Amino acid sequence: MTKDRRMTREELLVTEAAWEDDVAAAQSAWHTPRAALDAIITRVAGARPRATERLHSGQSNETYLCRVGEKRLIARIGRESVAHFERERWAIEMARAHGVPTPEVLLVAEEELDGEIVSFCVERYLPGLSLGKLARQRGREDALVARAVRHAGVLLGAIHEVRTNGFGALQAGGTAPLPDWPAFLAERFGPLPADAPPEVTRALAVLASHDPLLRATDPRLLHFDFEPSHLLVDERTGEISGVIDLEEAKSGDPAYEFAQWDVIHDAYAPVAQLVLGYTERAKITPEFELRRLLSEIHFRARELAHASVPSVLIPAARQRLTRALNALD
Repeated sequence: MTKDRRMTREELLVTEAAWEDDVAAAQSAWHTPRAALDAIITRVAGARPRATERLHSGQSNETYLCRVGEKRLIARIGRESVAHFERERWAIEMARAHGVPTPEVLLVAEEELDGEIVSFCVERYLPGLSLGKLARQRGREDALVARAVRHAGVLLGAIHEVRTNGFGALQAGGTAPLPDWPAFLAERFGPLPADAPPEVTRALAVLASHDPLLRATDPRLLHFDFEPSHLLVDERTGEISGVIDLEEAKSGDPAYEFAQWDVIHDAYAPVAQLVLGYTERAKITPEFELRRLLSEIHFRARELAHASVPSVLIPAARQRLTRALNALD
């Protein structure tokens, strides 16, 4: 991987501002009644929470930190029509069995609120500072940040030790519906827009030319949103104290797990340290590195094709996709 594909600090700020706007819009639409939240916490802890704090936590769930006596619990509330927290619980438990510090799930339940099926997941609180905050505060070259990112790589390797069956969206029990990894990549990419930049068309052709390699991938458990804000750090040691938010868990190619970090998070948290840690638990072969580059190409092409890049950054994003494609030569 080359540094000339790393996002600049200014571009990162624009990207994160757009993301924060999307999160704020999603969160503003969700308002679970306090009585419903209290009832769920009481089922777990035997008492109503004495205090609750709403956490700013992405586009998928409403999330609260609840205090009951000396206990701290995390309540996550999702509004999908399927029991996605059950799928996540399997991934959490399997990762923990391989030494990953995932939160203990205390309750998964579905309730009807105002005619809508709402899913609840209550977990034990895990202490630690978000690696995203740590890296932004101290800088990507800081020794503690490097230590934390390297430990994150070790844990990522542990997650990938979990064997799964099939490819794509993970079901409870570790199965997935698709026959191979290219099928998942095609499904995730979706239809090619008529006005897609030529770099995107070139990227899809490159991925198609590597179909045999991708089709031969052995499926493993993927966190699929493995990024600094989902990693908690013990600031005294630099070790990762928690790996959270596995609701996007998939079955697929472990090399793809690096794509998001390569494209976005290397700007402030060094992916090279993530790779070093990963090699302590898993083997990175030249074939793996090729699949990692193809994963980056897919990630970049999908963002461009479906307008996930802020408009002001599209020229730079097209350049970086071209550089990733040229790195295959």
